Amino acid sequence: MDATSSRVPGRRRPPRLAPAVAAGLLGLALVDAAGAQPAAREADLAAIRARVGELEARLRDIRERKRGLVGDLVEADYDLQLQGERLAEARRELQGARARLEAAESETGELEDRLARIRAAASRRVTGLYRMGGRGPVRLLASLRATDDLLGALRGLRYLVRRDVELRRSLNVARSELAVQLRALRFQRREVEILVDTEAARMGDLERLRRRRASLVAEVERQEAATAGEYEGWVDRQGKLADLMAQVAARGGLSLAGRRIQDYRGVLDRPIVGSIVRAFGPRRDPRYKTLVPHNGLQFAGLADESVRVVFPGRVVYAQPLEGYGETVIVLHSGRVFTLYAGLATLAVRTDELLSLGQVVGAADGGLYFEVREENRPVDPAEWIR
Repeated sequence: MDATSSRVPGRRRPPRLAPAVAAGLLGLALVDAAGAQPAAREADLAAIRARVGELEARLRDIRERKRGLVGDLVEADYDLQLQGERLAEARRELQGARARLEAAESETGELEDRLARIRAAASRRVTGLYRMGGRGPVRLLASLRATDDLLGALRGLRYLVRRDVELRRSLNVARSELAVQLRALRFQRREVEILVDTEAARMGDLERLRRRRASLVAEVERQEAATAGEYEGWVDRQGKLADLMAQVAARGGLSLAGRRIQDYRGVLDRPIVGSIVRAFGPRRDPRYKTLVPHNGLQFAGLADESVRVVFPGRVVYAQPLEGYGETVIVLHSGRVFTLYAGLATLAVRTDELLSLGQVVGAADGGLYFEVREENRPVDPAEWIR
């Protein structure tokens, strides 16, 4: 069980169990706070019930908030879906505007090519007419046969020139109209690009809003889970303490076949009214600098203060123990032992059945307390209130 414990002035040093005794006991377990008096338990139960009520109210508030946040999240999902459709529509419109602009630019290029060809042809014809000046008309007359119609030829040449001029004029008008159309298409494309950028920015804002709302929902769910867990724990403690108080009221005989002590872990009364001056766990020896096991709790207390059993059980050891002084070991249902060492006097005997809170002895200015479960030391602080 415990190895060593430093001496405290005015009382015996908490004892050390011999290995043979420890091996034969199976184990110890369990401690709690605030004495075994019913009034103290009533106060604790009232405090636990108040805490349960607070947690119930908090859980209701959290769930109400969660419902609101979940509704906001659903709304954000719909907004995001609608905005996605708007953005897709704007992108399709931008794609159409770009296609129309590309077609108009292609048509303008073709028109420019035609104008260039017409200009070249007209220029060649006009150049030919001018070249008839000087001796040109004579050469023209000399080359004519008797059957040739000079006037008709001139009329045909003039027609061709006029046709080229009219075609150029109509093409210039078409080019001007296309230029106006191109400006309008470029302006339309720019407007659609701005619309796409605006819709994309709104899409980003909605996505960020949706993530924030999802994060809030997740946080509230974490709070709900934590509060629900705490609430269930307190409800469990309330039930255990109420059941324990019913046993106190009954104060009947003990049956080790009854409820296990493990069912009351965390709600048992302390064996003595006093503060814990040394916790469970190994400590370093000040002289040899080695780790020394410390398998229980060391309580401070008053001389001759009553030490009470933390749970009904049967006394399996009640006599002085080397290194521990007067010691009582109690076996409880669930194969758990509790040890009360460093007593000034004993109030029980071996094989005696103890009811909850029964006095096992008087303190000698303090108490060493252990709990063993299946012969394994466990932290008594996890068993007591």
